[in-house]
Amino acid sequence: MSQIENIKVLHNQGQFEQAIEGYQELLKNEPNNDEAHFGIAHASSRINDIEQALVHAKEAVKLVPNSDRYQQFKGQMLLANREIDAALSSFKRSIKENPNLFHSYLAIGDIYAIKNESKKAKDHYKLALKVESNGIPAIIKLSKLLLLEGDYQGAAKELQQAELQFPNDPNLKLQLGIMRLERGEDGFAELYFSKLLEDEPNHAVAKTYLSISLLNSDPDRASKIIAELVDQQVQIPELMAALGLFYAKNNRYQDAIQYLTPICQSGLAYPSWLMALAESFAANLQPNSAMKVLSEVLQRGDNPKALIILGQIHQINDNYQLAIKTYQRIKPGEKEFNQALLRQAECLYKSRDFEAAIKKLDELLGEKNDHNAGIKLKLNALSKLNRFDDALALIESIDASKQGKEFNQLMHFFAGLLLDEQQKYDQAWDHFSALEHKQPHEVQMLSAADEKAVQSFSSEPANSVFRFVFTDPATGHHDFLQWLQDNNITPLIDRFTAKARTDVFAQQWTVSMLQEITEAQAHLWRKKYTKQLNLVISDNTDVVMDFIPFSPINVAVIKKIFPKAHVLILSRNFADMRLHNQVFGTYQLHYTQISKATNQMVAMNPNVAVVDIDEWQNKQVNACESIEKIFGSQTSDFKLLDVKPLDRMIMPFMHWKNYQQHLSQKPQSD
Repeated sequence: MSQIENIKVLHNQGQFEQAIEGYQELLKNEPNNDEAHFGIAHASSRINDIEQALVHAKEAVKLVPNSDRYQQFKGQMLLANREIDAALSSFKRSIKENPNLFHSYLAIGDIYAIKNESKKAKDHYKLALKVESNGIPAIIKLSKLLLLEGDYQGAAKELQQAELQFPNDPNLKLQLGIMRLERGEDGFAELYFSKLLEDEPNHAVAKTYLSISLLNSDPDRASKIIAELVDQQVQIPELMAALGLFYAKNNRYQDAIQYLTPICQSGLAYPSWLMALAESFAANLQPNSAMKVLSEVLQRGDNPKALIILGQIHQINDNYQLAIKTYQRIKPGEKEFNQALLRQAECLYKSRDFEAAIKKLDELLGEKNDHNAGIKLKLNALSKLNRFDDALALIESIDASKQGKEFNQLMHFFAGLLLDEQQKYDQAWDHFSALEHKQPHEVQMLSAADEKAVQSFSSEPANSVFRFVFTDPATGHHDFLQWLQDNNITPLIDRFTAKARTDVFAQQWTVSMLQEITEAQAHLWRKKYTKQLNLVISDNTDVVMDFIPFSPINVAVIKKIFPKAHVLILSRNFADMRLHNQVFGTYQLHYTQISKATNQMVAMNPNVAVVDIDEWQNKQVNACESIEKIFGSQTSDFKLLDVKPLDRMIMPFMHWKNYQQHLSQKPQSD
């Protein structure tokens, strides 16, 4: 054998360093031997010496510029060295010399994908498939690019056609699972990844994607898989994405941002990762960062899911026109098209263009006539326009057998309110009596001994900055909130949310515990309350009204810790509260318990003022004096809000008389 053939034997046996030495020795005598230069280039690439590989690849090309093989390899080394434009030229030259180079077409497609020239990238992946119709790498790259652009249907078409030819190819199975994930078909995705793991149990990428597919259906198992991969110190970008998606799912938005940001900056992140990052930014009150991420997704194409999120951000910021333009970019046939129609209608409704909202909803209901959210919004728009007969006709057209119980209950509620507005009280009652409300909450009353003990607590006339109120929807809670805001009084309702302050009212008190509190301890509790209060109000807040859950023990706490505090209980006549419970249900207490609890609360604390909302609205002296004592004389008159029937949260004064016959037939315990 010749000298170069002996060197090639070493090369083919994987003895790359010895082969390089042999090629170099040969070049001393034959400096223009293109095969020796190419041999050094190839062997150097195998030991990751890209710099030397590139030098000799260039030398080989200089010697034989029309060699498709040399040009292709030079392009690979330039690409590895991140010289993208030079690599592109080499790959193009290799194809000029030989138009059947599958991998050159692939590489050119990859370069155009990196350069965000999507159409050219797709064209070259398709050219690769013309050269080699069974080229799975080209199919996978093309489908991935289509997914990155949000063309889920196009990606599915390419992959499913390939699946018919190559049902057992592992790379194809993986990409099919990813495609299903991106389409929101987690269950199908799980099947692909599980099947792949049956054949390759240690496939880390498949395990990672399996965990992502389980985040919604089996979060505990998903968490376990992710933890195992982390413990094994697996270092793949997909695992960072899985961690970010896991944290986003669990509302740990800062952690989600930390893991998703670097992987999403790679330029090759799937849309679902980018959108999870955008949603995390939005939830973390970073809307500008969210829109920047979505802009990156949309540069690749009109991804409908990204458009929905971007539109929602505009919608939250009350930029309805821009939101509508964003939603309009979603084309018919897309999975999100109906959602886009609904969102446009919501924007038009918020803009008070109710006619336009109805037209958009008619388009939606033409696509899906039982679209619950669309029906509800159309009913509200018709109500705003006083088109009550049209609204009732829409309710009548609904096939209740095809709807869920909750929706049917809401339609009874809406129909009742609309008929009530038309003074068709008997027909309205037919619907109100069909409503099934939650069982009323039983308030914990204090024993006679405890009530007497609280009465013995020292008290002083109300004269402090502390103001507390006990309300219920049945006693005008929502209208009172609006009155407070109209008078620049800050209402605090956090105690009825998951983010309640952890102050004195967060404790589980008993009267005996309160009896043991010293004045010094009460002072500390007041300081803690004030500190917590200052965390939730702005610096320019002058007057605060703290809403407290309806309970006698809370009045006992106020008397012990805040002996000078103003305490207000909003009340109403028994019969109107009874009608309210039948129509709107109970929130805190049943109407029979409100009176009972109020009586005990008044008996324990002389600073409790009970104000009937109808007497206040009618400017009766006692009610107005009580309000003036708490808030001063500069406040405006109180009036129940004048609203359309489907916006109603409380019935007018003495409205119960219209249903007197029906109420008298109904047990008071109901």
